[in-house]
Amino acid sequence: MNPDIFRAYDIRGKFGADFSPEDFYFIAQAYAKVVQPKVVAVGHDVRETSGCLWQQIVSGLTDAGVDVLNIGGISTDMLYFAVVNYRTDGGVVVSASHNPREYNGLKMVREQAIPISRDSGIMTIRDEALKMSKLGRKPVGKRGVVRTVSLMDDYVQHMRYFTDLGELTPKHLLLNANCGFAGQAVSRILEGTPITYDSIFFEPDGTFASVPRGRPDPMQPGNQAITTGKFKNADYAFATAWDADADRCFFFDEKGDFVDGPYVTARLGESLVRENHGGSVICDPRVIWPVEAAVNAVGGTTIIGRCGHSFIKELMRKTDSIFGGETSAHYYFRRYYYTDNGMIPFLLTLRELCRSGRTLSEWLGDLRTQHPLSGEINYAFPDTEAMHRATAALHGTEKELGDGEIEPEMDGLSIRFKNPTWRFNVRKSNTEPFMRLNVEGIGDAAVVQTNTETLGKILEDEGGQRQTPFRWE
Repeated sequence: MNPDIFRAYDIRGKFGADFSPEDFYFIAQAYAKVVQPKVVAVGHDVRETSGCLWQQIVSGLTDAGVDVLNIGGISTDMLYFAVVNYRTDGGVVVSASHNPREYNGLKMVREQAIPISRDSGIMTIRDEALKMSKLGRKPVGKRGVVRTVSLMDDYVQHMRYFTDLGELTPKHLLLNANCGFAGQAVSRILEGTPITYDSIFFEPDGTFASVPRGRPDPMQPGNQAITTGKFKNADYAFATAWDADADRCFFFDEKGDFVDGPYVTARLGESLVRENHGGSVICDPRVIWPVEAAVNAVGGTTIIGRCGHSFIKELMRKTDSIFGGETSAHYYFRRYYYTDNGMIPFLLTLRELCRSGRTLSEWLGDLRTQHPLSGEINYAFPDTEAMHRATAALHGTEKELGDGEIEPEMDGLSIRFKNPTWRFNVRKSNTEPFMRLNVEGIGDAAVVQTNTETLGKILEDEGGQRQTPFRWE
C-alpha cells in the first residue's frame, strides 16, 4: 500500500499500482478502529473496479463487528444524504471522482456527514491501516450484518424540496452526466415538470470509453467541447454537466459558453444571502473577487477557506455559513448538512431563471466582464521538489510584475497587484500531480491574459508542462 494515497481530504491512487483490493480491507478495519461506529453506510461509484473494492470495505467493516448499510451505486453527495437520513454512525463511498478509469479511492465521513480529512483523522487511519496490513487478517469475533436499502427514491424526494416545482416554466436544456449516476437522478427529479432536455453520456459506464481522454471531468477543455458542440444544432436555455461522481456541477450559457465556477458561486451566494436576510458565503483563495463583489453588495459576508471539500465543510460548520463554492464547481449548502451537492445548484439556477424570465447570461450580468478570469490552468511537474522550486520562483513576482502584495498563506501562493489590479493563486493539487494556476482581474481581460502567459512562462522555465490550453488560444 502506497501511503501517498492518503491525501488531504480523501484516499486516491491507481488501482493495482498504488494499492491492491485487499488494502481496502485494512483501510476499513482502520476506519472502524478510529471512528468506532456501530453502523456505516457504504456505497460506490460507477467505476469498473469499485465493486470489488466495495466488497473489501464491507468485509473489513463486518469483520470488525460493524453493521453495514448497503446503499449501492451512488453519486458522492448521496452518501451524505444516506448518513444523515438513515442516522448511521458514518459513511464510505468508493470513488475517484473525476480521475481516469485506472484510479480509484475513498471518501469517508463520520456521523452527520462530518468529513474526515488530514486535520481530523485520515492520517491516523493511514497509520493504522499500514500496521494492520503488515500483521495480516486476524480471526474475527462477532461479525457485523449487511442490510440493503434503495436510496434513490428518498434522495430524489429530498432534492425536489429544494425548489418549488410549480414555479418551473418550459425550458429545453442540455444535460451531460459523464457516464456517472447523475443522469439517473436528474431524470427522476425532473419527472412531471415542464422541463425537457437532451442528454449526453447518461448511461452509467465505468470504462469512460466514450468520454474524451477517458477523463469524466467537465473542467477539461475536450470534455467541455462535447457539450458546447451540441449548441450548433439546437437551442438550449442552458447546459449542465456533472463529473463522474456528480458532486460537482458545471454550467454553459444559452450560447454554449462555459461559465466559470466563481460566477455561479457569486450569484447563488447573492440569492441565498437575500433569502436568509444576511449570512456568510465561503469561497476558496483561487478566485475571490467576483464572489466578494456580489455577496457583499447585498449585505453578506465573504469568508475565504482552504481548497478541498473536507476543509470547506469544516469551515462551514464552524462559521454556520449558508453557502460555499469552490473554483472547481463544488457547491456547499447549510441546508444539506454543510456538504456539497451537484443537484442543488442545478435546481436553484433553474429556479432563478424560471422566476425571472432571464437567460443565464442575463442572470450573470456583468460579472464576467467586470471580473475576467484565466480559468484554471494545470502544469505537470516531474516531482514535488520541482514544484517547490517553481513556487519559489513565483515569490519574486510581487516586485517584478508591479506593485504586489503577498497574501497571508492559506493554500498555495496568492499575490495581488495594483495599477493595474489583478491577482493570482498557484497551488499544488491535492488529487493529481499538478500545480494549478488561476489569475483574475478587475475590468481588463488583457491584463489577465498577459500576466497569465508571463506566470506560465515562469512555471515552464522551472520544468512545468502546461496541460490546459489558454482559453484565448
